[in-house]
Amino acid sequence: MSENSRRFERRYARDQANECLRFLSRRTWRVVYIDMFNRPKSCRPYDLSPGAVGTCDYEEKTLFIDYRHDVMSTLIHELIHARYPNKTEKEVGRLEKLIMRYLTPGQAVQLHLAMSAVLDTPDEQDE
Repeated sequence: MSENSRRFERRYARDQANECLRFLSRRTWRVVYIDMFNRPKSCRPYDLSPGAVGTCDYEEKTLFIDYRHDVMSTLIHELIHARYPNKTEKEVGRLEKLIMRYLTPGQAVQLHLAMSAVLDTPDEQDE
């Protein structure tokens, strides 16, 4: 890959990370930490693979993230799903990996802070 291609890839990835941050900062979605193995009823209707560590509920505007796994990577993955509902799992996975490769420490801190502002707990009756 040429230097120009790498530079373009890095810029694109960081721009996408900033888009994820802006999306999360709008506070129209919430993030809920859960145990995906014993996932709440609200997550069960989705056709999730057994190894899933997160899911995106479009109706409730909620991102469910298994706190026992890579939270940052899962957050980015689910934010991409929320922002681009028509992207395939494969496309989302590729974009997630690209963003994670070039994510800056500052962007990671900003994403954590934005997430903490919308972090919620599952409803008691949902468990």
